[in-house]
Amino acid sequence: MKKVGFIYAALAMLLLSCAGPARISQPRAGSIGDSIRITLLQINDVYEITPVSGGKEGGMARLATLRKQLQAENPHTFMLLAGDLFSPSALGTAKVDDVRLDGKQMVAVLNAVGLDFCTFGNHEFDLKEPAFLQRLSESRFNWVASNAFDKNGKPFPGVSENIIFTASNKTGQSVRVGLFAVMLTKNNPNYVTFRLPLEVAREQVKKLRDQVDILIALTHLTLDEDIQLAQTLPEIDLILGGHEHENVQVWRGPELTPVFKADANARSAYIHELTIDPATKKLRIDTRLHPITAEIANGWIWLLTHFAKWALSRRSLWLILPTCWTAASR
Repeated sequence: MKKVGFIYAALAMLLLSCAGPARISQPRAGSIGDSIRITLLQINDVYEITPVSGGKEGGMARLATLRKQLQAENPHTFMLLAGDLFSPSALGTAKVDDVRLDGKQMVAVLNAVGLDFCTFGNHEFDLKEPAFLQRLSESRFNWVASNAFDKNGKPFPGVSENIIFTASNKTGQSVRVGLFAVMLTKNNPNYVTFRLPLEVAREQVKKLRDQVDILIALTHLTLDEDIQLAQTLPEIDLILGGHEHENVQVWRGPELTPVFKADANARSAYIHELTIDPATKKLRIDTRLHPITAEIANGWIWLLTHFAKWALSRRSLWLILPTCWTAASR
């Protein structure tokens, strides 16, 4: 497994060598027939690029393969991460040019895999402010955080308090999807200010519910807090959470709002199929928990090929391969 880990770690360094400036774009969703179908691939608490459990579970390359498969089945597929990716990890402690990676490898790999939306987890704020802001600037995916702000109470650069996107079918009918995100307030360095998650969620629901047909909360809270969210704000259609590290699916509140959390380190991922009638706005949510195991073909060759042309021209990549070996062998 050390050899496989080395390949993954080298791939991470390769991705770092060619990561360009962040490109934050508004995704578009579409339709299958008259009904509009959107596929959501949900993960949370991902700290490692390589497979875990002796190589049997997880791995970003396998996740990349799954995402490509879903995209082929439905072009309107979006991947969401419910917090915790910058820290902690063994590879994150490695240094390049005397600077710790501090999650740089995770951002680079998730950029390549095709992450669309992400919110903060408590471990994002393990980083010092300069490293934290640098990771945000390197992200090509959309950050959303409704209750976490900078020390002046303003949104962090490139971070939205909520996001709305439109999904259309072939006849031009459309629905609007709203997304907001709330997180734990327990990790509180001096460069971040928090507002209470439930209080902010109330405000976001009030602001968004009349504007959208589907309302999703992306959270990094305890299960009890997610349940409280479902019980207090039945207007939310779907709660996609993290933090527990073990897969959870419960239905709570007066409307039996579904709450889902996947296993940490991409040992599993949830696949949510949202089908909505654009005329009646009737929503159906079909969900399955998908184990990320060796049965999914590794996509590291695709990732490696995708970035090789950049890596070949960057001598610094080869100079840090011993660092990759050390981190991958821990």
